Amino acid sequence: MSKNKLIGLISALAIMLMPNITDPKALGQLLFNQNVTNAFLAYSRLISPQVHSLFLFSFFLSFWMFLDKKKWVYGIVSGILSGLLFYTYPFAWMFVGSFFTFLLLIYIFRKKWIDIRNIFLISLVAFMVASPFLFNLIQAMNDPAYEDVSLRYGWVESRAPQIGVTVLVLLGIFLLFFPKKEKKIYDFSLSIVLAPLILLNQQVITGYLLGPARYHHYYYKPFAVVFLFIILYSFLKKPLFKVLVVLVLLIGFYNAYLVQTFSYKTYESLGIENQRYGTVFNWLNENGNKDESVVANPYLSDLIPIYTSLNVPLNLDAHYSLTSNEDLLERMFFSYRLNNVGGENIKETFYQNRERISKDIFAQRHHKEFGSYEAIPDEQLDLFIKGYGRSLEIPTEDMFEKLKVDYVVWDTKSDPIWNIDQYPFLNLVYEDKGFKIYEFNQR
Repeated sequence: MSKNKLIGLISALAIMLMPNITDPKALGQLLFNQNVTNAFLAYSRLISPQVHSLFLFSFFLSFWMFLDKKKWVYGIVSGILSGLLFYTYPFAWMFVGSFFTFLLLIYIFRKKWIDIRNIFLISLVAFMVASPFLFNLIQAMNDPAYEDVSLRYGWVESRAPQIGVTVLVLLGIFLLFFPKKEKKIYDFSLSIVLAPLILLNQQVITGYLLGPARYHHYYYKPFAVVFLFIILYSFLKKPLFKVLVVLVLLIGFYNAYLVQTFSYKTYESLGIENQRYGTVFNWLNENGNKDESVVANPYLSDLIPIYTSLNVPLNLDAHYSLTSNEDLLERMFFSYRLNNVGGENIKETFYQNRERISKDIFAQRHHKEFGSYEAIPDEQLDLFIKGYGRSLEIPTEDMFEKLKVDYVVWDTKSDPIWNIDQYPFLNLVYEDKGFKIYEFNQR
């Protein structure tokens, strides 16, 4: 857009090296206190935002080249890329849809009928590419668990409008200072700046609110950086702009070095501790069959599907469970049973773990509706307590059969209270370094 390689280069580096620096206070803490986050740089993370950002910005690049050069090869490529966004990240294709909406409105105002036609043709290509996804989505919406899953993923019933401060600030700066010489560039950029207005307020029509944080971190901030450098370049003399580029590079690489090294040091002890799980994964891979089921604690249950070909019934993170709340609740009850929760300590345990229970069963739902995970209603917890009491009437062996368990991995160091040796229907088949693996003898 800027026709300037220096702007393109420094914008990309600033986005990747300095995502944690969003205000002067953060910059001051970096320069004077070397105080940075321990969450790693966003663009060093697999798979988000690396992959969907690659597809999103490739779409904007190819679509801009189509507008600029009027060659349909770029138009077709942009249509294919926008269709592929459906397979990478929902926030990405929603952003493109909102961008197209505002660009169409601007083109209608300017009576650019050919460009309007071209956007519809590109959108047609996108929907053709996305058609398998859309067909799959329709099937998913007919699944009985769809409503539970969608609410867990952050869809919250609401029709309240939102106005983002960052969006308004960026819009104000853009309208006041962005160069207006090239109308084509101005219209394209203005549509990007206006896109959040739909994304933040689509719930007024749909009735479902989707968390705005992804738009802010992965789209608003990067585009704000790009537009800021374009504005600065238009106001500053070239030598002064080059000095600014050097400063941004020095601060950016210094920030990236501190963030990455501090993050690795923070998680070093955990990484070393995790090496002890290697013997367990090796045994499961050598002795277990693909898709057999392994009961383990929640932490190991996250790792087993990654490092082995086996499945886990006790992965209690509702964010990644495409099943009903009832199924998740049954698994949570089974986990509590393994931890010997019973008798008088049932209510105390459930109330002490209200945040964990809210996350395990409802994921984002209570956090979005009430502002925190702990805000899960007492009435809901009381229902769970009664349900858990009823579940204890079912023999433990029957629960193993119902969940189709093949193996149990007992981390005696982390879960000494489990006491798996008490179950006669489990045979010890492996023991080493604080781990015991049992095979379930099904009747």
